[in-house]
Order: sequence, then structure tokens, then C-alpha cells
Amino acid sequence: MAPDFNGALANGTYFSLHKIVEDSIVALFFMGYNCGICKSHAPDIEQNIHRKYVDYGVKVVGVDIWDGSVSLLNSLFINPTQSSYDFLPFAGNVGYVYGRSVSSFVVVGRDKVVKYVKSYYDESSLQETLNTLTTTVGEKPKVVPFDFFLYENTPNPFNPSTVIEFEVKVSEPSNAELIVCNAVGVRVKTLFSEQVRSGFYSVTWDGTNSLGEQAPSGIYFYRPVLPNYSDAKRMLLLR
Repeated sequence: MAPDFNGALANGTYFSLHKIVEDSIVALFFMGYNCGICKSHAPDIEQNIHRKYVDYGVKVVGVDIWDGSVSLLNSLFINPTQSSYDFLPFAGNVGYVYGRSVSSFVVVGRDKVVKYVKSYYDESSLQETLNTLTTTVGEKPKVVPFDFFLYENTPNPFNPSTVIEFEVKVSEPSNAELIVCNAVGVRVKTLFSEQVRSGFYSVTWDGTNSLGEQAPSGIYFYRPVLPNYSDAKRMLLLR
């Protein structure tokens, strides 16, 4: 479990790690307000970490373990480096708790567990971790989807039930269905039928047909019925 901490950010808003990670993946950048190596990494962190992942629910926070004031942070780091992510001033105690020095990184997942630790800025390994977390069911933050996406059901093969997740991006509320068909295309059951908005949806199929009877072992397909979208995936039911 990642140690919790809180305080006022440089922009005046309140920050609590354990509260923020309920909705975001947090990348902590341990830095100093006038640290030369930290400043040299700042443009890459801005472009290749913050801007690249912010729309995927990743929040970058500069943790000033040199205990700089807001004015020092702004004049010596934020403004010169044009960094647009958040900064926590007076955070030497946080660095002590985490055992981090300047130019270190820690990534905390939505389950409040530390997923990544590095004593220096390693862009490729940091991006690899963020790529994994932002596409993992349960870790992926609930940000607004970019488009429609149908996930692989889990588990697969399955018995007696499986979970199907999908994302929807629509300009206005739309009627949608999620149906299960057998191997020859005959509808077995409608799992979902309602009006949807942009968001994330999860449906469980218990392996029964529309009459409530157990469907036999075999290959089935699930697909959405939604305007302008077409996709289908295969699953295997084993009795």
C-alpha cells in the first residue's frame, strides 16, 4: 500500500493521494525547485508523460522534496520549464517516507499499490508501466472513452459465467444492445438493452439462453447493436 499524503498544491487545490487514485493513476515526480537535472527532464516529462497520458487518466504530480515555497516553485521551476502538471510544495516529508531523491519516479495504481519505482528518470520503462495500467481492466481509470471499444470477455473459456466490458463514445444518448449468438449466428440472449451515454459498461453472461435454460458447451459470439459501430468477439463455454 502506497503511503498516503495530502496538502495544498501550488495552484491552491487540495491533494490527497488515496483520494485521487480512486479515479486516476498517479505518477509522482520527486524533484527540487531549483534542481538542474530535474529541470533538464522537465520538457520530456511534460510532453511524453503528462500530455501523452493525461487523457487516459494519468495524473503527474511534481513532489518538491526541497521544501520550496509556491513562489519559488513558480519562479524557478514551473514557469521556466513551462510545466503544466501539478506540484506539491513543502514535500520533503513525503520524499522521506517514500525514500526518494530528486529525479525519482513512483507510480501508484488505482488500488493504492505502488506499481513502479525508479531512482532516475527512465522514460521507456515509465511509459511501459503506464501503457499497461491504462489498458488493464480494474486499473484503467474511468475517463471519457475516445471511441467504441469491445473488450475480450473474462474468463474465457468460462463456466458458469463470464464478464463482458465495453466502452461507448456517443454525441447524444443512443439505444444500444449487447447480444450473444451461437456459432451459426442465431441470437441466444440479449444481455443488455438500454439507452447509453458515453461511458464504461460491464455485463455478466451466466451461460443461459433467453428462456433461462443453460446453453450447451460451444463457441458463442457477443456483439453490440449500436448505430455506426460494428464489432464481435468469440468466447467458449465449457460445461
